[in-house]
Amino acid sequence: MGCRIRVVSYMLNLVLSLGCVGQSLSQIPPESPIKEEHILVQNASTRFRDRVNLSWDRPGIVSKLMVREGDTVEAKTTLATLEDSVPTAALAVAEAEANSEVEIRLAEKKFESTSLEYQAVVSANRQKSNAYGESEVQRLKIAAESAKIEIEFQKHKLQLAKLKRDQAQAELSSFHLNAPFEGIITKVQKNVGEAVSQQDALLELVGTKHVCVDGYVDFESASRIHPGDVAEITIEGHSASLSKANSIRGRLRFVDVNYQRVRGVVRIIADFENSNASLRDGLSVTMRIRPTSISNAEPKPAAVEKQ
Repeated sequence: MGCRIRVVSYMLNLVLSLGCVGQSLSQIPPESPIKEEHILVQNASTRFRDRVNLSWDRPGIVSKLMVREGDTVEAKTTLATLEDSVPTAALAVAEAEANSEVEIRLAEKKFESTSLEYQAVVSANRQKSNAYGESEVQRLKIAAESAKIEIEFQKHKLQLAKLKRDQAQAELSSFHLNAPFEGIITKVQKNVGEAVSQQDALLELVGTKHVCVDGYVDFESASRIHPGDVAEITIEGHSASLSKANSIRGRLRFVDVNYQRVRGVVRIIADFENSNASLRDGLSVTMRIRPTSISNAEPKPAAVEKQ
């Protein structure tokens, strides 16, 4: 009898325990969906978008050098010139020819004279039959027409002279080395008086307003990102107090269509503005890219100028 009571008591306790467990499980909230993460790109590197070695497309002697390392120059500023006395003289001659209309005025006067002579002969034949022979009339007529054509020819010559003047101006301009964009002179490789050959580099010009960041992502990450996605960089190995550019936003510009099978990665490029000149070439940075699904949900930063 005592055994039965103990068994019943044990079963009742077991039922009550299972009921409590079931109740506690029912109170656990359903698992929240996993939030999509940003794409992390480590060991990315910075480079200035605008960097060029400036050179002439002709040989010559450097006659003027207006800049040195560290100078900031505006776009289209003349930086250096070759010895240009010969093309300068040629331009002066071309300008004189292009500005002269003497030959046109001379042709107009000749046409006026021949026309008057022809009209006089025609008028005389009207008053008196056969005062002048037909051959003489035709000769004067042809002379007048030729004088009229001479005017057109001289106007054509003047137009050609103006084109030759423009050609001489372009020829002289090729002796000048101009800045293609705003930037800083970082190298000067020739001095005044030195000879240069065609394509010899004279200066290196770097524009610091726009920075590209090159990095690599795996194949899966590359399939989630697209040009235009928001990107953010932080400089590796530098505290926020040492870098004004601790966190800068830009946009992804390029996702390579090629897959580097040996390394198992895809190359990407992002563009960033560097208006305060805080970024430098060759920095190692960490880049976070927001896939389109995340970027669309947040305010977008100002668009970055494309290369």
